[in-house]
Amino acid sequence: MPEIIEYPKQLYRSGREDLSDSVVVNDAAEEEAARAEGFKMLDEEDESNVDLSLDGPAKPIIDAINAGVFSKDELNDLAEKEALGKKRKGVLDAIAAKVAE
Repeated sequence: MPEIIEYPKQLYRSGREDLSDSVVVNDAAEEEAARAEGFKMLDEEDESNVDLSLDGPAKPIIDAINAGVFSKDELNDLAEKEALGKKRKGVLDAIAAKVAE
């Protein structure tokens, strides 16, 4: 079994709303201090914050897809809705790439 490397890791204050508002921590003490300021991992973000409506913008959806927020079943459901809806630029491509991984 390969060794799991826990640090460094990147934590985000605003999640997918502002990916530039982040900090890289190199050990448990730095992580604890960052978490005390409200930073967290993207996979800890509340998935309900992502606007999945067909009227929502593409960027948060693509960021969520690339971050691995959705299961394959959720990606397939989203792809079906996207294909029937307004087809946001890049969303179907991002879904196809993630499912192919």
